[in-house]
Amino acid sequence: MSVLMLSSCGTSKQENLELPPPGQKAEDKSSGITHSLPLPPNVCRVTATVIQIEKPTTSSDKDPCSKAPCSATIRIDSVHGYGAAFPKTLSPNEQLKVKFTYTLSSTAGNMPEVKPALPGLSTKSRFVANVIGLPTMGTQEPTFTIYGYEKISN
Repeated sequence: MSVLMLSSCGTSKQENLELPPPGQKAEDKSSGITHSLPLPPNVCRVTATVIQIEKPTTSSDKDPCSKAPCSATIRIDSVHGYGAAFPKTLSPNEQLKVKFTYTLSSTAGNMPEVKPALPGLSTKSRFVANVIGLPTMGTQEPTFTIYGYEKISN
């Protein structure tokens, strides 16, 4: 009695589709946003406009949000895609309160370790960003955070 074993070995390679932001060529990788699909879980890529910036609310010297504003209300201009499990469907013209982890100020002088440096945003600034949406304990509304962005010329 002989036993024949067949085994198969293969690799699964996931192809990424590059989506350049408005006004940027596909081969330019100098920004802090990865323009590939699929998006990671809990992430939504948007083009948005800063509507209102909140004043810093902390006083800790170690917290960058004590020196520069970190929270803002943004208006969603367009939605480019969602990762799995993003907690909310976003629509154009919808307003969303978000936290910018590295502040809305330029990181060149305040946080030189952030590469590439973020240019800073002000009211009416347009940008492309990956918004991370996570559930918040004790509330129905998720928390939205932006780590990096690409500013779009107005």
